[in-house]
Amino acid sequence: MDTRDTNARRRELGTELRRIRERGGFSAKDLADLLAWSASRMSRVESGRRGTTVIDVVTHAATCGALPEERARLVELATATDDGYWLRPNSAAGSHGLLGLTSLANQESVATAITSFHLAALPGLLQIEGYARGLFEWAGAVPRDLIDELVARRLDRQKVLHGHWHPEPRSTGARTRCGTSSAGHG
Repeated sequence: MDTRDTNARRRELGTELRRIRERGGFSAKDLADLLAWSASRMSRVESGRRGTTVIDVVTHAATCGALPEERARLVELATATDDGYWLRPNSAAGSHGLLGLTSLANQESVATAITSFHLAALPGLLQIEGYARGLFEWAGAVPRDLIDELVARRLDRQKVLHGHWHPEPRSTGARTRCGTSSAGHG
């Protein structure tokens, strides 16, 4: 994706609008026709290459069946000024902040290289399902009923590694000692 005319917040908003549209069962063309938008406009909004109004965001989301809390988050993204942020928690994840990997996934999708350092675990982009599930269960930091969603989102982020263009993953180290972390103690 050409990111010259975009920013992280617009890309995140576009990704969320596309996700909600797809979940609602609309093709981009069908929704564009329904909203009286051109196909080009729909593409630019959902790719983050075009800004949009709050009214357009709410209309898009409501037409696709977005929940009120999702619409509120989209309005927040559409109205916030660009503060140059890179990553931030997703309020839709509640107090855990872990389900909101949208901004991380967006940044990974346009990165030219990803450098990761983890003392006690493999980087998230390299984890297989069983390993990721084991980490979430072992950590006990989230309710068990959220683990399936967390694992699915973690695996979904790996799509960036399998596309026609992908960043060069670089891991600067992963160290474990029989299930105990050597970091942060002492």
